[in-house]
Amino acid sequence: MAALALAVFWIHVLLIAAAAGQDLIELARLRRSLRPLTSPREAWVGLLRATVVRGDGPAGALASNVVEQVGRGKGDGKLYFSDAAHRSELHGGEIELADGVRVELVATDAAGVWPDLAARAAAAAPSSSAQITEAEPQARRAKGYPRRVEVELVEGQPVWIAGRWTHADRWQVEPGLAGGLLISAIDPRRWLARKCWIIVSFIVGEIVIAAACTLAATWPPLFDWVSMLGAGAALGFFLAVQPVGVSLNESVRTPDRAYLRGSWTRTP
Repeated sequence: MAALALAVFWIHVLLIAAAAGQDLIELARLRRSLRPLTSPREAWVGLLRATVVRGDGPAGALASNVVEQVGRGKGDGKLYFSDAAHRSELHGGEIELADGVRVELVATDAAGVWPDLAARAAAAAPSSSAQITEAEPQARRAKGYPRRVEVELVEGQPVWIAGRWTHADRWQVEPGLAGGLLISAIDPRRWLARKCWIIVSFIVGEIVIAAACTLAATWPPLFDWVSMLGAGAALGFFLAVQPVGVSLNESVRTPDRAYLRGSWTRTP
């Protein structure tokens, strides 16, 4: 019976480690595809830093990341939001590279827009308690209170852009990554490297802790106090590691798909 319990324990641990490993593979593959370039090269796929000089979208936006949310509440001054959809919109415009070269961007749906998550959180905050009061009646209904949280990349803002660089009359960048074209308000390679190390640390830590629990649980003589403490620790770890794994999976979603959620609380 004890051997069966240990087998179930390790299957559980390894399945969670495998799920984290899959996230690691996907993020590492994306980072490899973002080859840093010092200047655009014909037909090359890579990443360059630039500055937005013109946007063809609403209010002069080059691109935007949109989160559609639904808020619900009980009329007690608190609203809780869930994400309904995430969308990236490249409106088209022009960017300027560090060497002064200007690149035309054509509007496309095949783009991922990575916002600054701090800016997105600020955009999601209520403007006043009055806004919360106005939203509450709708939030109490079955359909909830819908809202749109949008972060725009605008003129003068530094961005990182990755895709396939082409040159005819002038330089252009086209979708060239698995997910299309990437335009980001943050350094995507640095973000990806940090998340990859977090996943590696989780996998190593999970295996080490599971091994320590197993060692303690099987410490002779069996069913002595050391063994019983090890079994208790293994049970606690068995119950805790899955929520931690789910939380990790959510935290390493790329910024264009990162959960926003959140809540509003009315102040007196």
